[in-house]
Amino acid sequence: MIFNIGLNKSGTTSLTAAMKILGYSVLKYGYSPPHKLIGDRGILQLMKDNNDSGLKLMDGIDDFDFVSDFLYLGVNNQYIEMLDKQYLGSKFIFTVREMESWINSRRRHVERNRRNPNYDGDWLNHNDEELRNLRKEKEIFVMEYFSGRDCLLVLDICAGDGWEKLCSFLGRDKPSEAFPFLYRNPDGPATDL
Repeated sequence: MIFNIGLNKSGTTSLTAAMKILGYSVLKYGYSPPHKLIGDRGILQLMKDNNDSGLKLMDGIDDFDFVSDFLYLGVNNQYIEMLDKQYLGSKFIFTVREMESWINSRRRHVERNRRNPNYDGDWLNHNDEELRNLRKEKEIFVMEYFSGRDCLLVLDICAGDGWEKLCSFLGRDKPSEAFPFLYRNPDGPATDL
C-alpha cells in the first residue's frame, strides 16, 4: 500500500488525483463516494475502531492501493509506525507546503466554514502558533522515523513537485497528461473532481 501521511492543505487532493491517473485505486476522505465501511465517520475513525478491536488499521479497506487524508494534527504518530509494521513494504508520501502558505490556507478554510450556515463539522477554530508547533512536531517525527530509508517521499506539490519526483519514487513512467495541480486559486470556487 501507499500512504499519504501529509497534512490536509498540503496538496493531498492533487496527489490523490495524480495517483488515480497512474492507475492506483485511491481512497481519500471527501474525494470519492464514501466507502461502505467508512460512511461519514472518516478513515481515521475506522482505523481507531480497528485498532481497538485488535485488527490491522486498514482492515476492510486494504483493497485500496493508495490512502490519503486520514492523519490530522495532534493525532498520535503511533499510527504511522503501525502502518509501517502492519503493511510491510509499503511506501509513504509526506506532502508538505511552505508554513505560512499552509497556515493561511487553513485560516481561509476555517473562515469559509464559519460563513457557511449549513456547516456542521468541528473545524471552526484557528490558532496560528498552535498549528505551527503541531506541524513542526509532525515533521520532526516523520523525518526521524524514516531517516535513512527509501520508503518515504517528501513531496511539495504547492512548490511545483509533480510527475518527475512522484514517478521516480513509484517506479512508474511519467504520464503524458499534465500533473493535476488542483485548488491553486485559494479564493476561487472549489474544483469539481
